[in-house]
Amino acid sequence: MYDGQPATLGPFTVDVVRVVHPVTAFALRVCDGAGTLVYSGDTGPCQPLVDLAQGADLLLAEASFRDGRDNPEDMHMTGRDAGQAAVDASVDRLVLTHIPPWYDKQLAHDEARLVFDGPIELARSGASYEI
Repeated sequence: MYDGQPATLGPFTVDVVRVVHPVTAFALRVCDGAGTLVYSGDTGPCQPLVDLAQGADLLLAEASFRDGRDNPEDMHMTGRDAGQAAVDASVDRLVLTHIPPWYDKQLAHDEARLVFDGPIELARSGASYEI
């Protein structure tokens, strides 16, 4: 189930790839044959995430950092980074998550909108998404 070894869990196929982060971190792709969800987990911008997310119906991507800040490399994405991953992977919809409470969540949305013209939502507690 890790890096090229998918697992089957009931009706779901789960693929896992390692992404860039100071500690070991993974992104997940969950498919049921009719729809696909990809979750970035903690990661900086990286090709393994883009490859995993190719053609996904929904990309749930973290956006912990802000554009224009002196952000450490390979730790987290900005809203723009998440939006670019969505563009590069040709996903249908982007949901931004893991935005620190000290940041205005709308700023992450606005950064993503600079590059991704598909539907963008901010994750919220209790939300559900049809795929």
